[in-house]
Amino acid sequence: MLERGKASQVFMINPALAESYKALFHQLGKEKFFINFQEDETRELFKKTRYLHRAIEVIYRPQAERVSHNYQSSLSYQHDGVVHIDISHALRSFTPREVFSCKRAS
Repeated sequence: MLERGKASQVFMINPALAESYKALFHQLGKEKFFINFQEDETRELFKKTRYLHRAIEVIYRPQAERVSHNYQSSLSYQHDGVVHIDISHALRSFTPREVFSCKRAS
């Protein structure tokens, strides 16, 4: 487990739980897509569904995946749309030199 303020680590994320949106979207077989909940038909369809929604933030606890990072949700009630990317990679942390050498946007 990694705590805030500590050196960054890269974790392999556990596979999506079978009863999750991530598993449902993966089964569609598309690498990436957008679902627009502003469209009435799409919004109404998703209002009828409740799956697990994975939330991984600064602290990831793979051994407690179900209770720490998944919750029941209805996506169209919570979001205007969803971008799904089936497989992604970890972001790397900036070094202090990179942070301090960045130029501010005007």
